[in-house]
Amino acid sequence: MTRTLLSIEEVAERWGVDRKTVRARIDRGELRRVRVGRLVRIPVSAVESFEQGRVGRHGGNHGSTT
Repeated sequence: MTRTLLSIEEVAERWGVDRKTVRARIDRGELRRVRVGRLVRIPVSAVESFEQGRVGRHGGNHGSTT
């Protein structure tokens, strides 16, 4: 069975960032989230779309301009 929702912690681990960074992206509207009761979950499709957008905008070099 394929998972369709990830926790903030799982996204942070996947990206190698702090949970606060993931929360900030949600708060800025850069990353879609859903609520499941009191829990916040991020659709895998939203994570993948964000990742594809980051690579597209920055050429896959995480924002380096060199």
